[in-house]
Amino acid sequence: MTLRNELKEFIVNRVREAVPAEAIYLYGPGVEGPEAPDRHLELLVVVPEAYDPPSRRGIHLQRSLSKVDRPIQLQVVTHEELERERNHLHSLVHRVLLKGERIFG
Repeated sequence: MTLRNELKEFIVNRVREAVPAEAIYLYGPGVEGPEAPDRHLELLVVVPEAYDPPSRRGIHLQRSLSKVDRPIQLQVVTHEELERERNHLHSLVHRVLLKGERIFG
């Protein structure tokens, strides 16, 4: 069983309340394996432009997602960064676009 639609919808709503997301991708165990309550979630959030340095972008968003009952690994990239990395075979962005699930945008 994959991640429940209600949880995906909750995550999308929380992210969109916190940042101007263009797209949200779920990747890793939440997509590739069976759902388990102790399994962490991995999200890639695409924003139109940088609002903080890369190392700080997820801090506000992480707080917004604190009500999700699982640990979340979060990456926030700009649209420009996504386009630059999408064809680099060993990049996280490439892997997410290839195997992840777009849950918004």
